[in-house]
Amino acid sequence: MRGQFPRNSLFALALLLLLVGLFGCGGRMSPSTVVEKYWTFVGEGKHEKALQYVASEAETQMMFAMSMSEMVSGMLGLSLTDVVTRGENISGNRAIVHYYFYLSDGSTTDTDEIELVKENGRWKIGLQETELW
Repeated sequence: MRGQFPRNSLFALALLLLLVGLFGCGGRMSPSTVVEKYWTFVGEGKHEKALQYVASEAETQMMFAMSMSEMVSGMLGLSLTDVVTRGENISGNRAIVHYYFYLSDGSTTDTDEIELVKENGRWKIGLQETELW
């Protein structure tokens, strides 16, 4: 009976380490999951939390985009209620995720795409090409 306790404890410890490795510390999220989490935090007005999903090279650009989104949302009286991803294309350390939003009036937006890059082994929202006109 005494010999069983350490074996059971060792098994429990090994199982705990496996679970922490698989699910702990944020894990390794897919590009689509990163996009969903990012836009969910933006929709909730939690910009600091949203920025954890943004690559360092893109922080300034995405902070500007978040403030513009909040301003337009306030003017139109609409808010983002859900984000749906429609697929992702991964090529090395870059990914493109296609997504659309559900808005508070029940409408949806057109499908858009966002580019991600790997930063320190994790997918992050990257610097976006912008069209001014």
